[in-house]
Amino acid sequence: MAGDELSYEELLDHILNNKPIPNIVEVPDVTLDESLSSSPSLKPRTRPWERQQQHRPDNYARQQSQEIETNVPLDIDQESLEKMTSPSKLSEYYDIQSKLGMNVDDDDDDNSNDKIEG
Repeated sequence: MAGDELSYEELLDHILNNKPIPNIVEVPDVTLDESLSSSPSLKPRTRPWERQQQHRPDNYARQQSQEIETNVPLDIDQESLEKMTSPSKLSEYYDIQSKLGMNVDDDDDDNSNDKIEG
């Protein structure tokens, strides 16, 4: 062996023949007894949104809940929603989006050529 370094073939030989490999520390399997564990004594940290609620007065939370309750629900019927999300409509939207993206790319190329030529 050259120093403590093994070539690939030597390492393969050590592994196949179950020989100890140099510079490898053997760590024994240890299982700890459950009676040695302790229970957590610290409270978990508060989240940012929990901190904000602690500093606000109680009537602020009531105002927020009242505002949410007074929001007007969207009146979209199921049929129109299904039409908007049908596969044929989605493919049309993607087709339009790709054409617009190609036009934007073409415009960028034209502008870059103008800058080079000009």
